[in-house]
Amino acid sequence: MPRSLAELLAARVARLGPDAAALVNAAAVPAVPATQSLLAEAAGLDEARADAALLEALGAVVLRRLGPDTYGFAHVLAREAVHDGIPAAVLARTLGIDITVAVKWQRAAAGEWAAYAAEVSRRTTS
Repeated sequence: MPRSLAELLAARVARLGPDAAALVNAAAVPAVPATQSLLAEAAGLDEARADAALLEALGAVVLRRLGPDTYGFAHVLAREAVHDGIPAAVLARTLGIDITVAVKWQRAAAGEWAAYAAEVSRRTTS
């Protein structure tokens, strides 16, 4: 992503409240669109907080609705820009929050999980 676009996205994310930022970070982890319930679970938000966070992220044009109940980034480079900005400790905690979330992401990633896990492992041990 060109630096100016990455900076624009980073500025949009920085203006989000903590719940919306957590939801956006959760959306950046699996590398595939996710349902609202999975994003909420990954971000540690109850339904009401997740509803408000999702509306905020959509309103800030950080996330987009990509299907009937799936949300993600408009472009893979936008997801990568957010993902690359997540501190390693936060990323590791996000990945370790609950095994059921990891399994859901694995299924959603349809076989790409191993490569993604290797990438995360390299980032968190550096």
